Amino acid sequence: MSDINFEQLLAAHNQAYVDAEEYNDWMPDDGEYTVSVIKVSKGASERDGKEQLWWRPTASILGGEDPATIGKEFVLGFYTSTVPGILKGQVKVLNGGTVPGSLTDASAVIENSVGMILRVKVVTNDKGYKNAYIQEVVPVTDVGENTAEWPQGDDA
Repeated sequence: MSDINFEQLLAAHNQAYVDAEEYNDWMPDDGEYTVSVIKVSKGASERDGKEQLWWRPTASILGGEDPATIGKEFVLGFYTSTVPGILKGQVKVLNGGTVPGSLTDASAVIENSVGMILRVKVVTNDKGYKNAYIQEVVPVTDVGENTAEWPQGDDA
């Protein structure tokens, strides 16, 4: 390989690295948290010779058992088209209890989750891996431009 070709290859690699998102595998301790979905990354990759679609929603903690975690971000999950059970379960909760009719519809539900307020449960499994499970979408009432009102419960 000539020096110029190597330099071009290196420049392309460095640009791809700069454009890549930072991935952080931190998750809060086991417990329930109120979070806001702040972004959803998506893409396609190949695994075991099969193409898979994937989605990775990131959330910011709004509330939970440890006030020190408020504002911290973590990945809610890594959902793939090759593990449809997990994808289906999480999308069903995001979609108000209804299972989308297609993978395209499921993708739209996940992408449209940005801005949603969720109650999630973080659980460490027997192998030591932490998983976040979406328990419910927290309804928020719009009361005007750039403002929202939390629903009032019996304990408010």
